[in-house]
Amino acid sequence: MTVPHELVESFQRGDAILFVGAGLSIGAGLPGWLDLVRPLAESVDVTLPMSEDDLLPDHVLTVAQHYENRFGRRALVDHLRSALDTLNLHPTPVHRLAMSLPVRIVYTTNYDDLIERTLRDVGRHPNLIIDEEDLAFWREDRVQVIKLCGDRDRPESMLITQRDFNTYFTRRPRLVERLRVSLESGTPLFLGYSMQDPFFNQIWDIITLNFGPLRRWGYAVVFDADEQKADYLRFRNIHIINLVSRGIDRSRVLQEWLEELMGSLRQGS
Repeated sequence: MTVPHELVESFQRGDAILFVGAGLSIGAGLPGWLDLVRPLAESVDVTLPMSEDDLLPDHVLTVAQHYENRFGRRALVDHLRSALDTLNLHPTPVHRLAMSLPVRIVYTTNYDDLIERTLRDVGRHPNLIIDEEDLAFWREDRVQVIKLCGDRDRPESMLITQRDFNTYFTRRPRLVERLRVSLESGTPLFLGYSMQDPFFNQIWDIITLNFGPLRRWGYAVVFDADEQKADYLRFRNIHIINLVSRGIDRSRVLQEWLEELMGSLRQGS
């Protein structure tokens, strides 16, 4: 495993940001997207791919929209909140390593509370940004946890349907602007995130259009990526950190890479 020197330098300069997806929560025992929406799909007679790796955002959004249309918003959100209950779950070593990195901003599409719980566990203070009004309480002395798709404990904030994402830029323009500025001026490290969310891709590609070859690169930790996927992400200015799992638990492989990253940061301090 290797840690890109440029990524280490970004952390040392203090301009790195984290972007956390569902992959980290799966390691703690929460369902992935496929398991999360499978019961919904069965209720509305929609066929999903067999593998998590083949699941696309459109599958999730379509199933959630059909379910909401048939059973209502309350039933949809109730399912999500029940499935994502973390009462008997605990943050993993991967969570602890990731939240110990020297960052001040963490973006996440996760609804659960494992990130903020981990920050408290490692002695850091999270500042939750869920709704646009929360931006008024931004504090530079805390770690901003920006929950782009809402939070389980705020049912009205949770976004998952086609309609939710088709109207995302209209409903949350200030959060979109904050994300855009972060991606323009910071170096993102993507952990457990597929980089397929429609609103994220639109922002990322607009930045590339505006800045061209001068734009900052992102760094994405992925598993067992084939050359086609690697080329696609490199074309979009995303450097691939391709970890080989070979049947080994992916959380363990990611933990080892994060330990290597932390070691590189300690050597440079």
